[in-house]
Amino acid sequence: MEKTSNNRKDLEARKPTDLSLTAILGDQTCPPCSLKEFQDYLVYKEHSAENLQFYNWVLSYERRFSRLADEQQNKAPRPPPRRAVATPSLRGRSDSQSSRRTTASSSLSTVVENNSTTELKTTSNDASPDLSFQNSDMAEKERTRGEQPFVAPPIIGNATVTRGRGANQLDTLNEQEPTTAEEVAQFEPEDQPFRAEIDRVISAFFLPGAPAELNVTGAIQKRIRDEAKKTTHPALFEEAKQHVFTTMQKSSFPEFSKLAASNINHEKKVFWLCIGATDFMLGLMVYLLCILLKAGRGWRCFGIPFTWFGCMQFYSATKDLCFQVYGRAARQLYPWELLSDDKSFNLGTADIDFGDTNTIGGINYKSIKQSLLPKSKVFEKEKVIEDPAIKAIQRKRWLETYIVATTVAACVIAACLAVPNRP
Repeated sequence: MEKTSNNRKDLEARKPTDLSLTAILGDQTCPPCSLKEFQDYLVYKEHSAENLQFYNWVLSYERRFSRLADEQQNKAPRPPPRRAVATPSLRGRSDSQSSRRTTASSSLSTVVENNSTTELKTTSNDASPDLSFQNSDMAEKERTRGEQPFVAPPIIGNATVTRGRGANQLDTLNEQEPTTAEEVAQFEPEDQPFRAEIDRVISAFFLPGAPAELNVTGAIQKRIRDEAKKTTHPALFEEAKQHVFTTMQKSSFPEFSKLAASNINHEKKVFWLCIGATDFMLGLMVYLLCILLKAGRGWRCFGIPFTWFGCMQFYSATKDLCFQVYGRAARQLYPWELLSDDKSFNLGTADIDFGDTNTIGGINYKSIKQSLLPKSKVFEKEKVIEDPAIKAIQRKRWLETYIVATTVAACVIAACLAVPNRP
């Protein structure tokens, strides 16, 4: 009851237009964009449920680790800051090339100006840009830079670089005193807290070919695998957590929000596109027959309803909106909601249930990726829409459809009524 009341308070405090990934992950949204719908979308549609599963686990692990006693936390030292790879400095070469281009352009402009009044003559000013560069101060700088081809690499770590939503997740952990090498040598990896859980997480998310392997770079995977042998500190997964959140923010969330804002499936969208085009053509046919048969202009008014309804039906279908379903404040069920053996996954839990090789958290990744979803029908079952943000989006689309369709239909009707009868 307490959790339900808190969700209602968060929902009332949230503005109708506030639909964000942070609100969804915080369980502050209602169907059809709740956390349950989002995780089902990742499982069945995008096949990237491991991102949400890993992200929620990291957040839970950070909270559990911060509640440990200082003695236990000191057994798991913070991993060293990641140091960027040193690369040759090309700054001097870039400057020299820019100087060459500038000198060449200057010489060329001088030649063109002289050629406009007199014939082109070879002078000392037309010397090669390379020779001019060799005698310039920039060449001396380039030779000086050549003695130091490498620049000092910057240090990238949580102490100096924080970004994204998870920047303040480890505020308590950032205050932990750095453990010295002598102190680290006193603790074996087996004595570190949550060692067994960390080993299972590494084998599930960071091993090549794992059933729930995260889509992160090979460098991140290798660094986490190597550092996980020495420590179980939550900062070990900070870079992977930020990468996963960015992936969901820029890839998964836009497509999911587009799906949640629609109230019809693909089959019904095609149905209304065809109906709208047919009604519009029937209206044009009425106008054409009245013109060719020399009927009175009043007979052309019978084509007005077909033209107007055709524009409304066609444009609303392009916006993934059905007026009939909208009037019932509902949406059609998604294909994965039609499965007879639909399982209830809860990727928001803290614990990861490791089953067989391909099952993690109750999800058999291999079977889901190979399974086929049932085909939706035009007149499919419906479900009530509860989230105010989705209602506001659909209300805006309804008003936009009404205005655009009425404007287009009025222009077509006026043009058809103005055409004189055939002589």
